[in-house]
Amino acid sequence: MKNIRGSITINSDSVVLDLNEKKLRDPGSDSGSIGILLSDHSNITIKNGYFDGFWFAISGSGGKNLRILNNSFNNIKYIAINLSGSNLYVRGNYIINMDFYEPKDKINFYLVGLNIRDTSGCNILNNVVSAPSIPIEALKYRLEYIGLILSDSSKNCKIQNNIFSNFQSPKFNSIALWIASGTKDSFLHNNLILNYQYGIAGNPKDYIEQNNLLVNVGKPKWYKKFILPLFLNNY
Repeated sequence: MKNIRGSITINSDSVVLDLNEKKLRDPGSDSGSIGILLSDHSNITIKNGYFDGFWFAISGSGGKNLRILNNSFNNIKYIAINLSGSNLYVRGNYIINMDFYEPKDKINFYLVGLNIRDTSGCNILNNVVSAPSIPIEALKYRLEYIGLILSDSSKNCKIQNNIFSNFQSPKFNSIALWIASGTKDSFLHNNLILNYQYGIAGNPKDYIEQNNLLVNVGKPKWYKKFILPLFLNNY
């Protein structure tokens, strides 16, 4: 398999896509570009790929038994891994150097490593979301940078042994783990969080937290209101 400049759409169930360390590159700068689209298919595995420059690198909605394994993501403009469904397994992925310099619009700008929504059962294990270089000067737009969002009535998710790291403290809004209202029975264990405005945002009644290491982060009170952007749920 050669490097690909373009996108892939998976149109059936029971597919194993091994990219074998090849690169999938965004062909242009159009907003909404998707590297691999799963739609609502099930029993899908995507592994061993390099994704460069997409707005959504991998996006799937409504399937079951989705496995995203050992991929690398660079220069993503919006969301690296965007999934909903049941029995999601996301392991060993590297999300680095997201694009902090191309706003979604002139007012609001979100960057999200993993957006996991409306899921019944997920395992998010041994992933790295890292920003070796971030803007150090005041920005002309509102930027919110989020390592992982768990949202939309998601339940029974294990988030374990992940690293969420910025190499310096951001001057813009940043949250490593956002456990949105409506989720329940999540387990946060052995995660490392470094240099975020907030380490874990959410109501502690909705999750169990154990052995997480938070360095140079703030921890909001559980009743602090965080408003989830509606457009995160539209893909």
